[in-house]
Amino acid sequence: ASLLLAGCGSLGSSVNTTAANTTSTSTVAAKASGAAAASKPAGLGDTIDVTDASGVKLAVTLVKVDAAAASTDQFSEPSAGNQYFAAQFKIQNLASAAWSDSPSNCTVVKDGKSQTFQSTIVTSISSGPLMADTANIASGDSTLGWVVFEVPKGDKVATVQFTPLSGMG
Repeated sequence: ASLLLAGCGSLGSSVNTTAANTTSTSTVAAKASGAAAASKPAGLGDTIDVTDASGVKLAVTLVKVDAAAASTDQFSEPSAGNQYFAAQFKIQNLASAAWSDSPSNCTVVKDGKSQTFQSTIVTSISSGPLMADTANIASGDSTLGWVVFEVPKGDKVATVQFTPLSGMG
C-alpha cells in the first residue's frame, strides 16, 4: 500500500514536496497544487517544506498513520458505515516569527477515488495524543500530534494533505 504526503498552497505560497529526509519505508508518490513535480516524492516519515502566503515556512512531517484508530472516550463514534483514520504530524516552524494556526483545519485526506475528507472532532484517540486545537509554535520550535478523519469503512486513504492558514494557503 502506498500513501502520499502533499502540500497545497494558494497564490503567493509555495510547497516543496521533495522529501527533506530519506527515512521513508513506503513507496509513495506526491502531488502538490501549484508546485512542480518532486524529484523524490514525499511519503510516510518524510518532511516537506510549506511556505504560506504570509511567508511563514514550515517543515511538515507525516510521522505515522493509523487506519484502525478508535475513540477512547465514551462520546465519540464514527457515523454508521464510517471509520476513523488518524495521521500523526510533526510541524516545525522554520520562520523567524511565531506561527499560530489550527493544524486540524490545515489537513485533509483523499481516497483512491479522489474523495476528500476533512478532520473530525474527537476528545481522545487510541493512536496517541491529539494535535492541539490551536498550535502556537515559536520560531525553531515544533509540535507533534494526531489529527483524526472520518472515512467510509473499507476506504483506503491515498493522500494526506497539509495546507497552512487553516486550509487557505
